[in-house]
Amino acid sequence: MTGGAGPQVADPEVRDVRESLTRVLGDDFEPTWADVCGRVPIDPLADVIVDAEFERLITLLAERGSTCRVIAMSWKIRRTAFRKLAALGR
Repeated sequence: MTGGAGPQVADPEVRDVRESLTRVLGDDFEPTWADVCGRVPIDPLADVIVDAEFERLITLLAERGSTCRVIAMSWKIRRTAFRKLAALGR
């Protein structure tokens, strides 16, 4: 067995959330994304946003319920886990 660095893990960004929603929501993606981005407010094409905007985005997506809530919570968990592990130096 060879040693390896393992998978690369990065701090989730808005583009990751957008890509998830695109795959899952299909035709409902565009109106959903436009509405949420307008309410944050952020540019719908932004790849990186500040932490406060990311938190607001996740909150607004979760408020939509159903599938959007599941996706929002999964990204919130991923971001929290990444940051806690990074703080531990892992």
